Amino acid sequence: MEIVVLYVRDCPHVGAVRSRLEDAARLAGVRTFVRVQEVTSADAAARLGMRGSPSVLVDGRHVLDGEGEPSLACRLTLPTVEQLAAALAR
Repeated sequence: MEIVVLYVRDCPHVGAVRSRLEDAARLAGVRTFVRVQEVTSADAAARLGMRGSPSVLVDGRHVLDGEGEPSLACRLTLPTVEQLAAALAR
């Protein structure tokens, strides 16, 4: 399972989403390794599937399917522990 957190520099939510991922992994009963990747351009955001910072992808799939367009903007909402656990259990 590949888990990637895409973010922009100085994103204040990266720590929170990483903490939620740890909680979600425990809830889902899986061991995880999370790769954190800074995104620096709109082209890269579109290519990588980043829909605001931070974006969480599990095996290349955004955990909040269908939400938003590729963007470098800061996210107003983060995925919940339950949403992350569901994505990890797929």
